[in-house]
Amino acid sequence: MATEGLVPITQAYLARYYDKNPLPSLPNATTSHADCLRTLSTGLAAIAPITTGELPLPPSRGSRPRSRC
Repeated sequence: MATEGLVPITQAYLARYYDKNPLPSLPNATTSHADCLRTLSTGLAAIAPITTGELPLPPSRGSRPRSRC
């Protein structure tokens, strides 16, 4: 059978995995790229407003939108 030997991916399994194999830190540029995308999204929403069923991007914690991307 194709499912033999498979391990269910549970929260506990992932916690043990990432305790043994931690993820590397995100590059510093990640926040500035996210801010740039948020600024572009805001500009696009001004031109083409969000329609019913669409959701705006949530604000990032501790980030400030940049005026230039």
